Amino acid sequence: MLNEKVMKKPFQIFVACFLIATSKAQIIDSTIDDPGDIAFVAYHNNPDGFSFVFLDHCPDGTSIRFVDEEWDGASFVSANTEGEVLWTNDTGQTLSQGTVIHIENANDNVPGIAASQGNAVEDNGGFSLDLTDDGILAITGTRSSPGIFLAFFGDTTDSSLLGTSLSNGNTANQDSSYGAGYYSGASNCTGVTIEDCASNLNSKLNWTLTDVFDYPAAVINSLDVQSILSINAFETRHILKISPNPIKEDLIIFSKEAPKKGRIYTLLGQKLLEIPLRSNTSRIAVRFLPEGIYFLEVEFQDFRTMRKFIKK
Repeated sequence: MLNEKVMKKPFQIFVACFLIATSKAQIIDSTIDDPGDIAFVAYHNNPDGFSFVFLDHCPDGTSIRFVDEEWDGASFVSANTEGEVLWTNDTGQTLSQGTVIHIENANDNVPGIAASQGNAVEDNGGFSLDLTDDGILAITGTRSSPGIFLAFFGDTTDSSLLGTSLSNGNTANQDSSYGAGYYSGASNCTGVTIEDCASNLNSKLNWTLTDVFDYPAAVINSLDVQSILSINAFETRHILKISPNPIKEDLIIFSKEAPKKGRIYTLLGQKLLEIPLRSNTSRIAVRFLPEGIYFLEVEFQDFRTMRKFIKK
């Protein structure tokens, strides 16, 4: 038992470092699946409306849920109060990074909710941004089973960022004095990384904070990225995605470079499984695992990386 505890310590230290390092991690992989893959660029409260920009390419069929309810660090405060807007890319094409989406009449009042591109519906009634100390969270998944927390804008008293992997000033925009406003900084991200671009968009210094502005006319309609939001060659070579997440039966691994091995660990660092991986696309059966949170470690020729997943 003593040896097992000793063996767990390096893994637990690595997991802690991994979680810290990836709390801001953003990669460009043509999927909206990382914190900071979108950023809010406007928040209007009368009538309700908000705008967001893609910092990664958004494939056709992608859905993003915008939740008006507060997050308490572990779950949304209620299952049904306040409200939600569900936006879906039903354009039949990928929306490129830099595309801005405006959601007007988000509370579905007359003349009805409308999206500048794609389709928006008030999926849960009661959506209203015209409240004191309010905010909005963008997630994948559902309120009862959130996937990835993509972005936040709002007051510090509205939602905790704990447990979201969002970082204020980097992938979230949170301040105690926030009401309504819009991004009024540079309309390009020339010569910076995706992380720097997200930080610019989520900086209070780059926002005009006012309850009275012409929405959406005052808001940028696109962000000029000029294909410069890239990651370095080493990171590109080791792009790794897992799907689905949460998972019930088989975990599918996608990687640009073929890995060597895959290992699954519990939160406490106990290794449950090790299998060889020989292909860029691999499948691991995890249906035998109890419900909970696990880590997948993937080993490449000269690199190891981890992904957290939820077994349902």
